[in-house]
Amino acid sequence: MKTSLKDLHDAEDFFHFYQVPYHSRIVMVSRLHILKRFRDYLKQEQLLEADPADPVVWEKQRSFLIQSYTEFVHSSPKQGAPEGMVKQRTSACSGCQLNCLF
Repeated sequence: MKTSLKDLHDAEDFFHFYQVPYHSRIVMVSRLHILKRFRDYLKQEQLLEADPADPVVWEKQRSFLIQSYTEFVHSSPKQGAPEGMVKQRTSACSGCQLNCLF
């Protein structure tokens, strides 16, 4: 099993590793934007080099992948989600079946 972010090569690898459901159509169009946003969040929280074998680290990293993905589910790939527009929701959205952050 892959245990390092460096072992993950494409967007689908990240979604599988973090067990995040996704729509292939959305990932196909927005993969670079999603992964860049994900990397930015990890870097900001000093989790880029953290070991995902640690369950606490894995869960935090997973939450940032979900956040990055949902920002692009609810926006066009060009615009992304406006900063400061993220808020917690408790129910799953109909578009992706994740507990969205919008």
